[in-house]
Amino acid sequence: MQGNQSWLSQEVITELELRDIEIPSGMAKIKKAGNSFYFEWTGASLDVRLEPTRNPFVAKLRNVHEITS
Repeated sequence: MQGNQSWLSQEVITELELRDIEIPSGMAKIKKAGNSFYFEWTGASLDVRLEPTRNPFVAKLRNVHEITS
């Protein structure tokens, strides 16, 4: 996976939209963890992790933290 944070953010947002998940407002704080990228939005109820797979053209998006009220 490439480390271009702007490109990665757009890919994550696009995938969240395809899954009908509300997009958090504001900029994502992106942390690199090994080969994965962790996306955190301050005050949002959703944090996700983008992980590589064996296929270099496919990444896995995981919901790490979701708060429901």
